[in-house]
Amino acid sequence: MAHEIRNPLTAIGGFAKRLEKRLTENSAEKEHAKVIVHEVARLERILRDTLTFSREAKYHLHHADMNSLLAQKEAKYGEFCREKGLLLEVRPESGLPLCIVDEGQIRQAIDNL
Repeated sequence: MAHEIRNPLTAIGGFAKRLEKRLTENSAEKEHAKVIVHEVARLERILRDTLTFSREAKYHLHHADMNSLLAQKEAKYGEFCREKGLLLEVRPESGLPLCIVDEGQIRQAIDNL
């Protein structure tokens, strides 16, 4: 089913991108083509997220040091957040205990936040 949806989306997006390149700047048609390209990309993301969500979950559970994981993410995103005027603060003194988690899914959840 995903291929049945993705194939027409790919065609629509591809043709819209071609049109967008050929149309006159600041024309209504060029703006419409931009909207189509943007919306196709959004639909592709929704489809990808739906497929990810609907897959049979396969967990790889083990004990993970959440303090270390959060510190890694702070190092990765800290500068970006400061540039955007956001405060990203990890408080390792809280001493989170080892947790039994699927570390890949926890990393993805933090990245999404």
